[in-house]
Amino acid sequence: MSWGRIKPSGTVRAARRGRVRRMLVVISLSAAAAVIAGRLITESRQNSAISEEIARLEDEARRIDSQNLELLELTGRLLESDVAEREARLKLGLRLPGEKVIVIESERAEDGLSEELAVREMGNPSRWWYYFFEDDRRTGLAALP
Repeated sequence: MSWGRIKPSGTVRAARRGRVRRMLVVISLSAAAAVIAGRLITESRQNSAISEEIARLEDEARRIDSQNLELLELTGRLLESDVAEREARLKLGLRLPGEKVIVIESERAEDGLSEELAVREMGNPSRWWYYFFEDDRRTGLAALP
């Protein structure tokens, strides 16, 4: 007999193999659970980001809808004949056929405003002529920018 190593019997070897297999199963199940948990966390973060984006876009859509309603109201008011007619008369100087326009000059025209407007409307060579050869107070060139 040798006093060396004793060989385990078949049942001991089978028990060791069973433990190793169980350990491998536990390790593989733990790894699979970790992978699944990681993916679930990633998906939940993406879902919350998408929910925030949806909320932001809904707020923007509500804001755009309110602006659209305001613009529709403004368009409706501008398309009314009274408003369009008044704007055409005031800003464009238009009148209806058969209508007579009377211009009443105010006292401010005597103060030199009409002269200043006339100088502003005259051509550049004329303005230079008045600049060099005419009285500035009379032509209003001193008041020009």
